[in-house]
Amino acid sequence: MAKEKLLTIFCWLSISPLIFFSELSYIFNWRGLKRDVHVVVSMVDKMSSQVPEEFSSILFLAEDHRSRFHPGVDSIALMRAVWVRLRWWRREGGSTVEQQLVRTVLCRYERKFSRKLQEQLLALAVARRRAKQSIATAYLAVAYYGTRYVGVDGLKKLCGNNLDAASSYTIYGAIARLKYPEPAQLSANWSAKLRRRVEYIAQRQARLAHSSGRSYRAGA
Repeated sequence: MAKEKLLTIFCWLSISPLIFFSELSYIFNWRGLKRDVHVVVSMVDKMSSQVPEEFSSILFLAEDHRSRFHPGVDSIALMRAVWVRLRWWRREGGSTVEQQLVRTVLCRYERKFSRKLQEQLLALAVARRRAKQSIATAYLAVAYYGTRYVGVDGLKKLCGNNLDAASSYTIYGAIARLKYPEPAQLSANWSAKLRRRVEYIAQRQARLAHSSGRSYRAGA
């Protein structure tokens, strides 16, 4: 518990200048940020009820496992991405679910520092106005899972029309496609990547369940 509190404090303090800049940008509508926030928030309100919460729990586990500690931008992931870039000159993902939603809704994918900064400011602003659970389910309702699988309709093609009845393994497969979208022409290489990703998510879920069980027994 103490470790989690320290992690939360670190994540919020380290990103606090960006939070301040985000709110200032919203107030003065820098580069149309206020308009963009309203667009994203409206999408959250419209789509967040379309996907069951179980999907978002697995999404956090796979894509943003520090979500409950950070305010919409993960400073630890940012520092890791910078280190990997400087050390090996390789791109490393560090986006939170909030950032992925912003990017998807506004269709902004340019690899520019200014775009990335604006995405972070928007993610922080959206996270202050809507709950993380709603943001996550809305993202899953509009996300790209592959050539033939987009948004809620794509998710239903992958998991069945009744998403509430989807098995855990089926959900793992859908969430895995966020990292490795299904191509128009399947290949052995893509299938292997997807399989490894599904196994990774399943292992993380198993470790979480085991840890939760131990915590429960310890407190019983």
